[in-house]
Amino acid sequence: MGYYFELKYFVESLLRGTPVATATPASTKGSIEIMEAEIESADKLGEWVKVK
Repeated sequence: MGYYFELKYFVESLLRGTPVATATPASTKGSIEIMEAEIESADKLGEWVKVK
């Protein structure tokens, strides 16, 4: 579902007026690695690639 739940959490927090949790650089590292692998795979026409 991609980033559905992340976006859902963000929008619901805005609508409720509650603070959004802050992500640390360490906690986002895995997400960035996955995103880079998605881009590499798309560039290679859907070929499987390793997440680095």
